[in-house]
Amino acid sequence: MRYSVKGTNMELTPEVSTYIEEKIGSLDRFIKHVDSAVQGWVEVGRIGKHHQTGKVWRAEVQIHLPGRSMRSEAVAKTIFLAINEVKDKLQRELKQYKRKQATKQKKGARSFKPPFPLRKPPRLKGKVQNVGIKPIRKKPRTHMPPEAPK
Repeated sequence: MRYSVKGTNMELTPEVSTYIEEKIGSLDRFIKHVDSAVQGWVEVGRIGKHHQTGKVWRAEVQIHLPGRSMRSEAVAKTIFLAINEVKDKLQRELKQYKRKQATKQKKGARSFKPPFPLRKPPRLKGKVQNVGIKPIRKKPRTHMPPEAPK
């Protein structure tokens, strides 16, 4: 998965960047079955510059998958708690997405399965040669063998 990281009202330190990479990168195992490229956006930062205490850190992650976009947002006391909350929410959504995709695939496979077991075609008597479209059969005997005297 490719994703970009943006810091709002803060500077991204290497510590925060590696933490985001570690946590959001762990979500790859839920989307490795997707063939196309998956894009994501991560935004972390303070809610405002004037807030000093309480839940002032915010994390938001968006992931675009084929047929669905997922978005998660969390507010917490520290930036690391906010990133953890976002990761947990997205992990639940991605598990559900993966389950749904597997169910769709199983349902599709069921539609091709025949409703009754197939029987073998009847066996042809005589020798069959692979010439043309129609099989050539050995002609049956037309005359009767003579009877033995009693």
